Amino acid sequence: MYFKFLVASFFALGAISAVVASPEPSALEKRQSSEIDIKLRLAVDNLKTAVAVILPKIDKVVATVGSVGDSIVPLLQELVDVLDRTAVTIDIISKTGQASIVVVDEIARAVALIYTDIIKCTNDALGKRPTFKDVFTKSGLEAALVKFLSSLNGVLSGVVKAISALLKLLSPVLNALGWTRLVAALNIQA
Repeated sequence: MYFKFLVASFFALGAISAVVASPEPSALEKRQSSEIDIKLRLAVDNLKTAVAVILPKIDKVVATVGSVGDSIVPLLQELVDVLDRTAVTIDIISKTGQASIVVVDEIARAVALIYTDIIKCTNDALGKRPTFKDVFTKSGLEAALVKFLSSLNGVLSGVVKAISALLKLLSPVLNALGWTRLVAALNIQA
């Protein structure tokens, strides 16, 4: 008789412990995560919009007959500044918590598209104007891309791995551009 009581008590205690120890996030945690997701999406969308404005300007300068490397410097600086500002914004967001795992794929795809556009623009520019290589190298663009990835990984773990998978096919282009730090940050090989 005592044995049945002891077993029943043991199972009751186990059930209560399972409910109490449940990893279910509180309403506050859910709301904070949702707010972080929204802020992160907004930051990436703003970056996408800014890059979509800057890259055609770079293409136009490169296509202009007689353009010199100095004519592209302000546009590259603008691109670096946008990446740096977005990285700072994401660093601030990360201080409030982590984004939910639900947005990893969405953010990874958006960032991979942004990076693809920047890589393509840079590769096209250097293909048409090899003399611009020094200007691109000194612009700090690669460092800004790496810094942005680092900030993004701080608020959304696993996102760099997802971005790497999406950009793997571009590794020969990245190596040709000499962007070894970005290749290392993405952990992709040619």
